[in-house]
Amino acid sequence: MIRPEEYIERIKTVFKECREAKRDRFSTQWGHFSREMNMQLKTDTESARTAKLRSRYNWVFVYWIEMSKCLQQPFPDFTMVNHIQDHILAPDPLNMELDEASKLQMIFGGPK
Repeated sequence: MIRPEEYIERIKTVFKECREAKRDRFSTQWGHFSREMNMQLKTDTESARTAKLRSRYNWVFVYWIEMSKCLQQPFPDFTMVNHIQDHILAPDPLNMELDEASKLQMIFGGPK
């Protein structure tokens, strides 16, 4: 099981590598990383022993989405990303339960 803090660091690292290589969120590097990370994140979320930990993993998912959006922007605004990171690292994170349909909605947009 990967801790939420480790996910943040992994996302930041790959984000930085992609920015330096001038790759966007549709690049194979970001796509491969995202696929592997999301498969592990789903497993970790499902096996989380507490609602608080499950909520942190759900916040990691939202953090990844926002970092993906920032990867597309020439001058990214990290305000939302920093706010989400604060929720992940908080002693008592805001409770967030996400089902698979909600996650797909967040990725692709459109009506629920």
